[in-house]
Amino acid sequence: MASSLYRRIYSGDSLYSALRKVKESAFSSSSETIRNEAKDFESQLPKSLSDIQRALSKKIFAFQKQTGVAKTKTNCSGLMKPDTHLGENARQIEVSDDQTTPFLFC
Repeated sequence: MASSLYRRIYSGDSLYSALRKVKESAFSSSSETIRNEAKDFESQLPKSLSDIQRALSKKIFAFQKQTGVAKTKTNCSGLMKPDTHLGENARQIEVSDDQTTPFLFC
C-alpha cells in the first residue's frame, strides 16, 4: 500500500501544480523541440496526466530521455570564490587533465 505522502505526490492537484510550472518553462524555452513537445503533451490533457498518475500509483513511472538547452547564468564568472581562508595551507599543484573534474560555481 502506498504511503500517504507518496499518494499526495501523484494526486491530481500535485500533478496539475507541477504541470503549470513545467509548462511555463517549456513554452518559454528557446528550443522549438521542447516547445512542440509541451504543446503535444498539453493537447492530450487530461490523458497525459492520467497516464503519469497511473504509472506513479503502480510505482512503474520512468522519466523519458531528457533534452534541454543550457541556460547562461547571469552574474557568473565561473570562478570559485572560496569562503574559507586557507592561510599557509593553500598550495597549487599541477595535475593532468584526466585528474580534473570541471565545476561551475555561481
